[in-house]
Amino acid sequence: MPIALTILACVYAGVQLLGGPGQDDDVGARDDEDVDASPEDGLVPRKRPRSIALSTASLALAIVSRNSRILQLISAGVISYTLMPIIDRAEQKWRIKPRVSNDMLFSAFGALAVVTGHNWAIAFSIWAYEVGTELLHRTDARARKLALDSFGQLPRTAWLRRDGAEIEVPLAELEQGDVVVVDAGEIVPVDGRVIDGYASIDQQLLTGEAQPADKQPGSRVMASTRVASGRISVRVEKIGLSTHVAQIGQMLTEAANYKTSVQSKGERWADEAAAPTLLVAGLTVPVLGLTAAMVVLNSSFGNRVRVLTPLGTLNYLNIASRRGVLVKGGSALEQANRVDTVLFDKTGTLTHLQSSPISR
Repeated sequence: MPIALTILACVYAGVQLLGGPGQDDDVGARDDEDVDASPEDGLVPRKRPRSIALSTASLALAIVSRNSRILQLISAGVISYTLMPIIDRAEQKWRIKPRVSNDMLFSAFGALAVVTGHNWAIAFSIWAYEVGTELLHRTDARARKLALDSFGQLPRTAWLRRDGAEIEVPLAELEQGDVVVVDAGEIVPVDGRVIDGYASIDQQLLTGEAQPADKQPGSRVMASTRVASGRISVRVEKIGLSTHVAQIGQMLTEAANYKTSVQSKGERWADEAAAPTLLVAGLTVPVLGLTAAMVVLNSSFGNRVRVLTPLGTLNYLNIASRRGVLVKGGSALEQANRVDTVLFDKTGTLTHLQSSPISR
């Protein structure tokens, strides 16, 4: 026990003096109220592949070292190093707002596990957390990509009319006031106004209108719509992130970031339970010993709520996107189970009629 404690203290001191995972990973919080928000808020090390590789190696070493004292001490050193980002986050949160956080509980659990020789327990917990966080990040990225891909991809180039000639230029080089030419079958690359030509444009993707809209000089057109027939010249008014489709994409991104009330409630309960859990663990030490206190600390569900709850929400966003359903706001996704009436306006299209009750 004293040797393991010494190893933990030396690793902590070395990281503080030389810099390590605590300083090297992009750790921080946006404000005092959000320091315990969620893994994607920047409180989780962003170098996921390295973190997962290190935690996997640490777990493997902890498993094979159970019958070797020397390997156990080496494993204690590796595990202590993997704990440093979590300890660093706990310290940062305490400096911002002095209160017991779930990172503090996890740090205490890790320290007790190393001191009592339960290396495999803390190694597995860190590995599971890292893998869960990586899965959350990938699911988040997939949800955003599927939502944005539902609008189709903008072309990478556009035909720019300049000095009476048409030249193909990268879309990023267009400027407000330029004139682009769009032929039948092509995607309109910008928001703008038609100055020449006539065309029938399919804009169902953005407006819901089933029938193509006829465009003539003076008509407005939007990026990501398709010219069904005709040929038009469009004066550029909005490009890139300022276009209508980009704003919709931003709205979908915000939907992916939405925190459900269930998650918020769970995180609030976890925060409120952190201090009592630490107190109970402290009272357990003189009665049942360090191992029992370690079990009490590991019973905290804060990190599990922060990983598993948004993972479930993002998974449903993925499913909805695959089926062509775009969720315009996170609150709409959460309240969908309470919907009992659906209204269709003039652009609403009924594609299937089912008389049987909706199963819940």
